[in-house]
Amino acid sequence: MIFLSSINKNKSVLPVFLLTFLLFSLIQFSTTNLAGNDSHLYIKLAELTRDNGLIREFPWLNATIMKDNFTGLHFLYYILLIPFTLFGNLVFGAKIASLFFLSAMAVVFYAVLKNLKLKYNFFWFLFLLASSGYFLNRMNFARPLSFSVIFLLLIFYALVKRNNLLLFAISFFYVWAHGSFPLAIFLTLAFVAVNYIYNKKIYYKTILASLGGTILAVLINPFFPNNVSYFGIYYLNKTPYQLTAQIMEWQPISISQIFYDAPILLISFLILSAVFCVNFILGAINNNSKDEKLSFSNNSESKIMASFLFIISVVFFIGMLLQGRFIDYWVPFSIIFIAFYAELLVKTFDASWLYNQHLQSVIPTGASEVRASGVEKSVNATMLYSNLNYFKKIRFICSQIPRLLSSLGMTKAMKFILAIIIAFSIYSKTNFVLGECGTDESSKNIRETALWLKENTPEKSIVFNVNWGDFSKMFFYNAHNYYIAGLDGKFIYQLSPKKYWLYAHLGDGIVCDQEECGEENNNNLSIYEVLKNEFNADYVFVSLVYDDFDYTDLINILNSDSRFEKVYENEGGEVWEIK
Repeated sequence: MIFLSSINKNKSVLPVFLLTFLLFSLIQFSTTNLAGNDSHLYIKLAELTRDNGLIREFPWLNATIMKDNFTGLHFLYYILLIPFTLFGNLVFGAKIASLFFLSAMAVVFYAVLKNLKLKYNFFWFLFLLASSGYFLNRMNFARPLSFSVIFLLLIFYALVKRNNLLLFAISFFYVWAHGSFPLAIFLTLAFVAVNYIYNKKIYYKTILASLGGTILAVLINPFFPNNVSYFGIYYLNKTPYQLTAQIMEWQPISISQIFYDAPILLISFLILSAVFCVNFILGAINNNSKDEKLSFSNNSESKIMASFLFIISVVFFIGMLLQGRFIDYWVPFSIIFIAFYAELLVKTFDASWLYNQHLQSVIPTGASEVRASGVEKSVNATMLYSNLNYFKKIRFICSQIPRLLSSLGMTKAMKFILAIIIAFSIYSKTNFVLGECGTDESSKNIRETALWLKENTPEKSIVFNVNWGDFSKMFFYNAHNYYIAGLDGKFIYQLSPKKYWLYAHLGDGIVCDQEECGEENNNNLSIYEVLKNEFNADYVFVSLVYDDFDYTDLINILNSDSRFEKVYENEGGEVWEIK
C-alpha cells in the first residue's frame, strides 16, 4: 500500500511509536488493574476465540438476543488481540495491546500530517499527546477505540489521495473492526460535497468505492445475516433511557466540560473555525472582484482541504455535544484542521497587502513617523510602535532559545526528550485519570466475588447481576457462570421488552414489566418468582460499588424472604443463593 510504503520510508515514525508506547506505559503500569469495564471483555473474547474458534452463541448474556445469536461487531479487533493472550496473563496482554494500538494510532496520525506536507508535524503530534485527558484516557482502554481512529484516519488519507482502491479496502475492513463504520460514508460524502462546491465535479467512483466496501463487508461477514439485524437494533432502534443512562460516553459533554478537559484545543478550534467562516464569507463576497487577497489563498486544493477538514471537525464537535464518545474523533481531526489551516494562513496571507490597504495610516514604520504623526494620532501611534518593538524582542528571544540550549550542551536527542516531557506534562492531572480508574477498590471487590462464584457454584449456573455494568469484569474473571445482561440495554430489550422492564425496576425492589409502574403492573408476582421463573436465576449478585445506585429496598426484600440465602459478601457486594 502507498500509505504503508510512505511510512516505511519515513524513519521519523519509529520514534513516534516508541515514545508514545513508553510514555503511556507509565500510565498503564501505574496500576495492576485494567481501566474501564469493557477492556476486560475484549481480551476475554480473544482468549475464548483462540481456544474455541469464532463465537456464535453467547450464553453468558442469558437474557439477551446475544444468547443464541451472537454478533461480534468488533470481531476483527479481538481476533487481532489473540497474540496478546499468549503472554500467560490476560491483564498484562491487554495492557500491551492497548499500548500497541494507541502507538499505532499516533503513527498513522503523524503520517497523515506528513502526507499533508505540514511544516511542524512533530509539534502537532505533541499537541495530540497533551490535548485532552478524557481522549487519552479512552485511548488507553483495551477497547477498539484507538483502532477505530486508525481506520477513520486511513479513510481520510484514501480520500485525500483519491485512491479509490484503498478506500474500498479500508471501508471493507472498517465494518469488521468497529461499529463506527458509517462514519466512513460520512467522510466520503463530505469530501464529494466539498469538491462539488469548488469544482462542480461529482466523484461517483469515490462514492461507489466507499459504499461498495461497506456493503460487501456486511454481506461477506462471519455473522451474516445476524449482523444485519444487529446493525438495525444498534443504530435504528431506540433503547429506553433507564439502562443507557448508566453509560457516561453516551451522555452529552457540555462546552464547560470540554474547556476544563482541553482548553487550548477548544480555544484554538473555535478561533480557527471563526477565521475560516469569515474567510469563506469574504471569499464568496469577493469571488468575482479583482480584490482576491481577502480569500488568503487562491489555491483550489488548499481551499478544498481546509473546507473538508472544517466540516469533519465541526460535525464531530456537534456529535460530541450530543454523545461524549465522539471526542475520539473530534480531537485528532480538529488538530489536523488547526494544523493545516493555521499553516495555510501563515503561508498565504499577504501581510504587505493588508498593511498597504488598511494599516499604513495607523501603524507608523519608524520613530520619525511617530514624531510626525500629529497630535491626534501620536498616542495611538506611539503605543502601536511600542507594541511592534515588543513583538520584535519576543521573536529575538525565541530565536535565541536553540542557541541557549546548544550552549548548555543540549543535544538534539535531549531537546527531543525535553519537548516530550513539557508537552506531556501540560495536563498531567487529567491525563492520569486512568490510574485512578484502575486502582479503584471496586475492581478488587468484583474480582473476589467472581472468583468465589467460580469456585463455589455449579458450572453454567445463572447469576442475576443487578447492575449490568458489572458484566464485563465478572465475565473476565469468571466465565464459569452465566449472567443476565451486559454491554447494551438494547440486547435485553430486543429479546423481551417485558424482561427489560422487569430487570430495570428490580434493582429498586419493584416488580413491574412496564415503563410506568403502578399497582396494576405488578401482576401479583414476587421478586422470587421473577428471578426464578422469568430469568431462571440461581444466584443474585448485588453490587455495592456504585454511589449512583441504591439497592437498599432490594436487599431488605432478600433479607426478609427465607427463599434467599446470603452466601457471600465483601465491601463491594453480596451474593444470594435462590433456593
